[in-house]
Amino acid sequence: MDVNSQYCPARRDIEERSWVLVSKLAKLSSQLLNLLGNHQAFAETKDECAHVRTEFTELAQRLQSHRLLHRC
Repeated sequence: MDVNSQYCPARRDIEERSWVLVSKLAKLSSQLLNLLGNHQAFAETKDECAHVRTEFTELAQRLQSHRLLHRC
């Protein structure tokens, strides 16, 4: 986190939520490797990964918009 974002609670919140999603996606990716033989669990985990990626993309867009509007 850079110095400017330390003073902007909105940006800090978006960035922290993004880190949580990145960590969650890494964990889910590991789980996928362990579920290769279990088709149902694999499909469910794969769907959850897609949901996390979508949420992460939305947060990235919010962060970009926030940076443009607030210059932080």
